[in-house]
Amino acid sequence: MANAVYDHLVAIVVIGMIFVGTVVALPAVTYSALQTVDQQQLRNTALNVFDSMLLGVGSPSEWGSIASENFSQTNVTLFGLATPNPLSKFVLSSGKVQRLNISAGPGVGYEYIRGLLNLQDFGFRLSISRPFRVASYLNVTESLAHFSVTVTRAEDGTPIPKAEVQVTTVVTASSVAKNKTTGEYDLIYNMSSYGPYYTDLAGNCHDDVSVDLSGYLVNYAIAIMKINVGGMTATVVTQTENEITKYIKVNVFGDTMELTFRNESVDNPSERRVKAIRAFDSETFYKLFDSFGGSSPDYKITNGEGYITWTMTYSGLEALDPQALLFMLQLTVPGAHDGLPARRLVPIAGPYGFGDPEEIFGFGPNPGSENIIAIMRRLVVVSGNTYVAQIAFWRE
Repeated sequence: MANAVYDHLVAIVVIGMIFVGTVVALPAVTYSALQTVDQQQLRNTALNVFDSMLLGVGSPSEWGSIASENFSQTNVTLFGLATPNPLSKFVLSSGKVQRLNISAGPGVGYEYIRGLLNLQDFGFRLSISRPFRVASYLNVTESLAHFSVTVTRAEDGTPIPKAEVQVTTVVTASSVAKNKTTGEYDLIYNMSSYGPYYTDLAGNCHDDVSVDLSGYLVNYAIAIMKINVGGMTATVVTQTENEITKYIKVNVFGDTMELTFRNESVDNPSERRVKAIRAFDSETFYKLFDSFGGSSPDYKITNGEGYITWTMTYSGLEALDPQALLFMLQLTVPGAHDGLPARRLVPIAGPYGFGDPEEIFGFGPNPGSENIIAIMRRLVVVSGNTYVAQIAFWRE
């Protein structure tokens, strides 16, 4: 009997040792497998979030069309950047994208979006870039405009030959002498289109084009370039040196255009007037408004505290979905010491950071490289331009 009990106890101990050995031996394999499954689940979460951003319209579906005076981020109860057109996939609403990138005025905040997407334990950074790099240069005299463009691959900087380039130059100028009737310097602008040009084997194209501004002093110049690479298009703006553009932003929400100024000192206010507005839809510059020649009065913008915003509603602007808006602004440039009149005509283009060589904008904090779960990219279309949307996703 004692032997039977002893044999039974030995059996229990042996079986227990085998069990413990099994439990101890398995975790290394099981943990690795579970870690792989966990990483894949996290990547799936990142993919689902990315697709919901790019394919979902959000709620309300037209939240990107609400003008700033009526907008609050609490208007947005479901987040999505897609255009409401159900037949268009990976086509983003320009107004929704701008609400993420607005420098002044109401936008949709990062933490608010994390809440809508239930991402309390995760962080992300959304960026939008061109599918290729563009370096451009512009120089203008009273008789000649010189521009050059270099187009290269975004991945490795390899030149892209045979890229098609269409160029429109806008040059503003002041008369050499004051107008005898008004006692002011006359302000004019010259707008001309050229092309198509095609980049050479080094990815370059350039030209010198005639500008007739005899009797005038050049104020500023801007070139709006449409670039097509294998059916992917991009709008690029380059300009002569102009510090003023840092303080004026262009946005479009639905049919409403918005100009936002960083105000100067109210003790020394300057006059600002909107003289002309044109919209570029990839083929044509539509004249939305023009006061030159006395055809209609211009718009005077009053001063205010901090940032001030001027708005204008143009019926059909949202349907046009312009790739760029061009404003001709009459401004008094403070501290001007370059021999030109202080009152000048300044061209301003928007709404995106067209001059940036790569990233148009980024939304969200920069991630720590050790925490990144996934980086995903998709080709998207915004206002007829092709971009690369990228999301970096990490665990907080």
